[in-house]
Amino acid sequence: RRLATSLASVLRLLPADGSLRALTPGKIEDYKARRRAESVKDITLRHDLCALSALLRYAHKQGWCDGRALDDVRIPPARDAVRFMRVSPAEFSRYLDAAERLGHTDLRDLALLIWLQGARPGEVLVARGEDVDTTRGTWTIPRSKSAAGRRVLRLAPEALSILARRAARTLGLSAWLFPSPEVPDRPRGTPTRAHAETLAPCGQRWVLYDLRHNFATDCAARGMPLPQLAYILGHADVRTVMRYVHVSQDQAAEAMQTWGPQAPTERIQLRLI
Repeated sequence: RRLATSLASVLRLLPADGSLRALTPGKIEDYKARRRAESVKDITLRHDLCALSALLRYAHKQGWCDGRALDDVRIPPARDAVRFMRVSPAEFSRYLDAAERLGHTDLRDLALLIWLQGARPGEVLVARGEDVDTTRGTWTIPRSKSAAGRRVLRLAPEALSILARRAARTLGLSAWLFPSPEVPDRPRGTPTRAHAETLAPCGQRWVLYDLRHNFATDCAARGMPLPQLAYILGHADVRTVMRYVHVSQDQAAEAMQTWGPQAPTERIQLRLI
């Protein structure tokens, strides 16, 4: 589904018969220019071109084309293609109020858990009652997207309250804390429509994953060491954390004022004279 979505716009480059042999680096560069003129972000452009790369590799194995149309085309690197929208506490509060008014309880709890714990949306949605230890105040995430694997997170008080409430509500009905409304023995999917409905009256534009970036950025700003932050986020590599930490110009200026080296006063006065 991810490949199909990304390829939907790219495949307009092809002739009516869908021949990949007609695809050239020049046409792909024209496509990049057109998409940027449409205000498409680099992260979307990267997804499009990576999907095309996968298609070309497969086509080359099948003998449909030489698979080299992307060889001379620059794909935006991951470090330049990070899409991030800062969400202020005031904006997030308005969002939660809107979710409450609209009756999107699952969405409200999901967003709060990402905001408070930095977990991936998918990790929250597949949480089980057995993963939460209300006595110790911990949440075990047994599987991870990366090689970091299982991790145990200390829960913020409000996060513990949310998970304990959901565990009590689903006890005996479902193993999942966010069960599907239609099929309780399965976890629910991402509430994309509910999220869009909640954003509309708030006049905001961001995705749920942005809350994870906000968490990482705030933790780093408060001085949390990167190895600990990597563990909390479920990253096997500390370098990956830097894609989640977004430093503003004001923060950089404040850091320079606090931590930057100071020139010897005598030497500055001598040069001024």
